[in-house]
Amino acid sequence: MDRRTFLTISATGGIVAVMPAKATEKRPVTIAATNPGIDRARASFLLKQAGLDAIIVGRPENIFYATGNRPLTTRLGFADTAFAIIPAHEKSPIIYVLPQFAYYFTTVDPGLSDGVLPYLVTGKNDDEIAGASYLANPPDNQLPLREARRRQATSDAGPFFASTRSAVTAACDNLGIDQHKLGFDCMEAGMTIESTFETKRVQDTEYVIKSLRLIKTDWEIAVMTAASSANVAAAQKTARQIRTLGTIKNVRNYFNAEVSRLGNLPGFMVVNGAIDEAYDEEFVDGASILIDCVSSLQGYHGDYGRTIFMGEPLEPMATKVKTTGLAWNELRGQLKPGMRFSEIRTAGADIVKKMGQSLNVPFNPHCVGLAHTEQPMVDQSGAPIDTMLEPGMIISVDCPLMEATTQGTAHLEDLTLITKDGCIPIHDVSNPTIIV
Repeated sequence: MDRRTFLTISATGGIVAVMPAKATEKRPVTIAATNPGIDRARASFLLKQAGLDAIIVGRPENIFYATGNRPLTTRLGFADTAFAIIPAHEKSPIIYVLPQFAYYFTTVDPGLSDGVLPYLVTGKNDDEIAGASYLANPPDNQLPLREARRRQATSDAGPFFASTRSAVTAACDNLGIDQHKLGFDCMEAGMTIESTFETKRVQDTEYVIKSLRLIKTDWEIAVMTAASSANVAAAQKTARQIRTLGTIKNVRNYFNAEVSRLGNLPGFMVVNGAIDEAYDEEFVDGASILIDCVSSLQGYHGDYGRTIFMGEPLEPMATKVKTTGLAWNELRGQLKPGMRFSEIRTAGADIVKKMGQSLNVPFNPHCVGLAHTEQPMVDQSGAPIDTMLEPGMIISVDCPLMEATTQGTAHLEDLTLITKDGCIPIHDVSNPTIIV
């Protein structure tokens, strides 16, 4: 199949395949630096539904979701020193238990979300702040403005506690939490409950916090749109350089540098079916190459997949790629609230069958946000969850070609926001196939 024929049949099918000389570069829009907070009303509903007075979270992404802060200690490998306690009572504050130094060093500057109270662990006696020797001290005793602000904010952040256990005990007492109705999201949080109250832990309720994160606030949607914009721009620019770059490692390194320049943090990139950063190989002219690009902004992920043809598209790969694009385009038009993940997979397969094509593409949905795969997999009883679409979800429907062929690899993936009566993409979807 020559290029003109491929472009023509793709365009008439509602898909545009392009070989851009230079795409318009879009940088992320300006987003408020501080997370304005979780949806407390939804959190209250889900916690009460699960029979919980509160949930204590220790996973970094959940602490950030609850407080607007990424704990220093978890970044350094300490997994049991920072926790956020989210109460079911909507008007009660979220309490953030963390070391005093971590608060002073990494939390004062960016601040916390509204309605979050810090409980600082000092290692000294309860209600006693750690001394100045614990802080940065200038030799001339002249404090820079930033250091003065850090110290003042830390001294104002009491109460102070000698241990994490005493801080958690005080938080639960002050919030009126029944220790037997306190859920947790990870092993460290569960062990903290057990050691603090010398009681058997309640069942892991990670599914509650994951269910809460599924529905995005307006702020989160704005951040994810910006993250996706940068992710797509970097991916498309990388794709145009693929002949010059020549190898998997070069492509991955170029994308990482480009997406960082645009303000995102690189996550991972699948290139020609390879995800391990240690593997490398040269590209073969005439083959197709999939890219699956993931990066994040303020913790929120962009996820974008495309097929790149190295030269003229060859049969039968050209037809399979075109079929995937047509099927995804039709399937996207069917997405709406109330649809289950299993129904999405079935609908994709039915569309391909209706087209009279044989195609091994899974049309596999997953929710995206503070994790690449956001949705809970099992409920509180351990039963599998068949996620149902709701307004405010952002999902991906993975469309990789699950075939090993000498003609190469293929993929198509976009991020889609579920609305009250359908869905809309959160980034440019006009270039499902790239020819270089």
